[in-house]
Parts: sequence; structure tokens; C-alpha cells
Amino acid sequence: MLASVVLWSMAGSLSALPVLTQVSQIRKLTVAEARQGFPIQLRGVITYFDTIGPDMFFQDSSGGIWIHWVPGQPQAKKGQLIELEGVSAQADFAPDIAQPRWRVIGEAPMPKAYRPSFEELSSAAKDSEWVEVEGIVRAVSIDANGGYLRLKLAVDGGRTLALVPPPHDRLPTELVEARIRFQGVAASVFNRKNQILSPLLHISSLNDITVLERAPEEPFEAVTRPIESLQRFSYKGASTRRVHVRGTVTAVLGDTGFFVQDPTGSIYVGGGDTAALKPGTVVDIAGFPGVVDNRPALEEPAIRIAGTVPAPAPPLTIQTSRPFRSPASVSSPRPRCSRWLSLGRFMKSPSGRSIWA
Repeated sequence: MLASVVLWSMAGSLSALPVLTQVSQIRKLTVAEARQGFPIQLRGVITYFDTIGPDMFFQDSSGGIWIHWVPGQPQAKKGQLIELEGVSAQADFAPDIAQPRWRVIGEAPMPKAYRPSFEELSSAAKDSEWVEVEGIVRAVSIDANGGYLRLKLAVDGGRTLALVPPPHDRLPTELVEARIRFQGVAASVFNRKNQILSPLLHISSLNDITVLERAPEEPFEAVTRPIESLQRFSYKGASTRRVHVRGTVTAVLGDTGFFVQDPTGSIYVGGGDTAALKPGTVVDIAGFPGVVDNRPALEEPAIRIAGTVPAPAPPLTIQTSRPFRSPASVSSPRPRCSRWLSLGRFMKSPSGRSIWA
């Protein structure tokens, strides 16, 4: 009997999972391996924490990783040096750490920030890593009920979203059109099938943002440009700043946008407060040049009403409770796929990360 117990104990010890002591070892696990629950013992620094997601990120000398924090556990703080234990898991698109337990042993400097390309951000190659990013702020908003401050950014190669957790005493509108540099944690937005949709960045506070080029004091101070001049070829490249146009509203597409024209042409304007607009309203628009449905457009607009003129005949206001199918006489609005995405919402995955559904 004793011999059989000894043999069983030896077999159990031989089959025990090895302890993982570096983040890089966890990141290399397959889905099946991660879900076996490898024991983990790490030493490193907290790079980000908030209770809204909730989101907790940790990094050691080999890489960064997301930790499945649950309410009731101690709240971590950026810059804490900790000894961490837990088990490997994978409830969504990447391996992570579940059942975390940690001991704070002091403070530590943040890791050297990696400067990723947009391709690295959008592919999630640097997911959970401490990074440094530069970009132009296109829009700022604050979620209801004390949620995140959201910064829409244009970065070299594409666009992304950065989230800053509360508290927020005001909306920092002075950041719109400013060029900024910040350090934070790279993350991703993904769907229910764990497919990555877009890059996401977590910034601990506005104090982590450095303004490299201030925004203009007044969004409409730029010289008014004819609509036909937008998105023209230039060796300087496409503009990353807002442009100022003045024209007459010809069609309002509910709250999704509107069309405006001047003597040189017409253009679609996506978003903005359209409640006071109707055909015949003369508006000044300061917006970022872009392309929607293969046509030049202005996005993230600031709108100022300058007057009215007799409305075109017949006036046209289009409701968008259903996917819009443009008549031949009206330029097409946002692509239906983008309209579908605008009707989506963030939901929680089984692990607690945010997903787009």
C-alpha cells in the first residue's frame, strides 16, 4: 500500500505543470496550453490599472500582460513593483493571468517605452506593452456616468482611440487638433469571436500627455477654403489639421451627418451636432479631411451657423433609422458597414475585457 502511494506521488510530481517565471513564457502559450492553468510567479511593475474595465496591466523585463482583476481584490497603482502569483488562462484573444495574488515591495521606474508602428498596434503584436505614441487629437469626449475620457487620434499610418480613466473635472477641448506625445499601454478592441477590430491605448492620466504642438485658439481662424480644393495632391502630403470651409446645407442625414455645398462643389460632413441644421442653413465648418465611401469628406467637425438662404428645391432631410440607400441624385453617405459599427456597443467578454458587439 505504501509503495503504491509513493509511486502515485512520484507520477503526480512528474506530470505537474512547470512554474512560469517570465511574461514571455506566458505569451508563447497556445490557447489550449494557457487554459491548463500553469502556475505563475513573476516580479515586475504595474503599468496601468482602472476599475471601470476593469483593466490591470503588468510588465517585467520580458514583456507585458493583462491581469484578470476582479472587484474585492486590492486596487493596484501604476509604478508599483510587485511579486505576483497566479495561473495562466485565456478567456479571449490572448493569454493572460487569472487568480492573481501579489505583494507590493516598493516603487519602480516605468519600463523603457517602445515606439510601435501602426501595423504593430493594429495587429496586437505589442498588446499589453508599455509604449510611446505621437498623434493629432481629432476629438475628445467623456463617457456618461463618470466614465472614460476618450481621445480620437490620428497617428502615422492610421487612427486609434485612447482611453483615460476618471476623475475628470472638465473636457479638455484645447487638445483637439493638438499634436501630442504620451506613454501608455497598448491594447485592442475585439469582437465576440476574438477577432481584433482596432487598436486601443490606455493612458493613466492627462499628466502622461505632453503637447508638442498646440491647437489653434479658434477652430475657424484658418483661411476659408473652396470645397473643390480639399484632398488635392500635394508633395507635402494630406493635411492632418482641420480645414475651414463655408457653404450651404443641402441635405441632413439625421444625426450621422449632412451635405454642404459652395460655388465650387459639395462635400459630405460626418458627425457633429445636426439638430439645428436644415437645407438652406449657411455654416462654417472646421473639420478633418477624410474619405467616406470613396469621396472626400470632412470628419469630427466643429460647426458654426452663419445664416440662412432660400432652401434648395426640393428640400431633403433623410432619416437613418434604417440603412440609408442614396438616390442617384444624392451623394452616398457613410458606408453601411460603418453605419452598422456606429450602432454597436462595447460589451464585456467572459474575462472582463471590453469587446465590440
